[in-house]
Amino acid sequence: MPSPTEKLTKMAFFLALALVFHLIEAILIPPLPLVGVRLGLANVVTLAALELYGVSSSLAISILRVLLGSFLTATFGTTAFWLSLAGAMASLMVMGLLARVQKPKFGFLGLSIAGAMSHNWAQLLTYSLLASFSGFSYYLVLLAGAAIPTGMVVAYLAYQLCRLEGRRGRC
Repeated sequence: MPSPTEKLTKMAFFLALALVFHLIEAILIPPLPLVGVRLGLANVVTLAALELYGVSSSLAISILRVLLGSFLTATFGTTAFWLSLAGAMASLMVMGLLARVQKPKFGFLGLSIAGAMSHNWAQLLTYSLLASFSGFSYYLVLLAGAAIPTGMVVAYLAYQLCRLEGRRGRC
């Protein structure tokens, strides 16, 4: 079992990595062709932290990443901030529940795709509430289709991050 100082240091590293991924995706990588869909690189860290350190540590990293990332990209309080926060919390909630309930059946791939779908759906629901968007149900199918390949990429990268930390994880 790691010492409290070692765990805090690793959490700080994970937060920094999640923030770097958040900023790279927000500033450097153009969005995917489907409006509102991104790869979700910061979720690599969320999934790895969930596997390595549990829900509470992953929750702290996710909240701090969204807050700090929104300050650094000057989006705090905007629609983009609320979409990011809603997606991050929904994704973590679903992955955390599935990791607990179905641990033997879900690997990184299943958790990541479920997290990507819940992230997309929470963002769409939040947007529909903030902007009176009426095409909610039509766009769900497109977002679900986009969640599969993005979830696969995130799962692979999270697995590799866990391997770097010396653990093989669920795969």
